[in-house]
Amino acid sequence: MKHGKIFTLALFVIVLASLTPSSAIAQEEGPKSNRPGGVFASYLYSTFSDPIFRGPGESGELRVGQSASGPGFQLGYLYLGDSFGVGGGVTYWRTMEFNSFRAPTMPGSGTYVSYKNPHYSIWFFDMQFHWLPTRLDVSLYGILGLGSNTESSTISGATPPFESWNGAKNTSSFRYSYGFGLHIFPLRNVSVHAEYRLIPGTSTTEAGDFLFSREGYDYYTVKDVRSENHIGVFTLGVSIGGMW
Repeated sequence: MKHGKIFTLALFVIVLASLTPSSAIAQEEGPKSNRPGGVFASYLYSTFSDPIFRGPGESGELRVGQSASGPGFQLGYLYLGDSFGVGGGVTYWRTMEFNSFRAPTMPGSGTYVSYKNPHYSIWFFDMQFHWLPTRLDVSLYGILGLGSNTESSTISGATPPFESWNGAKNTSSFRYSYGFGLHIFPLRNVSVHAEYRLIPGTSTTEAGDFLFSREGYDYYTVKDVRSENHIGVFTLGVSIGGMW
C-alpha cells in the first residue's frame, strides 16, 4: 500500500504539471508539439519491494519483506501518433542490495541459514503501448517486459548433510514483468514518467514474520506455504528523446 500511495501522489503531481500554461500553449500549437519520436535514453530511480530469493538448496523461492532503492537505465525507441503509440527498448537495473537475513532451513526447524549481502541485477526487453487521451502532452501506457534476474548472496549455516548449500551463490533466471505508467512531455526532447510494474515469482516459500535483528542479520519465521508472489517495482524516470 505504501508504494501505491506514492504512485498516486506522483501521478497527481505529474498531471498538475501537464496543466501549466506552457502545456496549454502546446495544445494550441497541435497535438504533437512536444511528443518526441525516435531514440531515447532514460535515467531511472526505482524501489524494489518484497524481493524473492532461491530457498536453501535452490528448492523453491523465499520471499523476504524488505525493500531497496537504486538507479537504472533505459535505451529504446518511441513512436507516438495522435491517439496511440508504441515503444520498445532495454531496461537495466544495476545491483540492488538488500539487508542480510536468516531464516529456518524448513518450517519448524531450529536451524537457521544465513544470507549475507543478498542483491539483484535485472534487465528486460520492454514493449510499451501508449494511449494519448487528450491533446495535452501526456500518455498513459502499459508495459510488458521479458528478461532475466541475477541474484547473488553468500549462504552459511547449513549443517550436514546439507553443507553443500553453503558458499557464494550466483543464479540467473528468466523473469517477465508487467505494469502501467504515465508519461509527460514538458519539452520536445525531455520527458518524465512514473511507472509501477510487478515481477512474478514461481512457487514460493513465505519468509513469514520478521522476528528481530542481531549481528547485522534480520531474522524471519518460515511459513509452510507455497504460493506465487510478486516483486513490486516503483520507478521515476527522466528521458532525453526525439533523436532520430
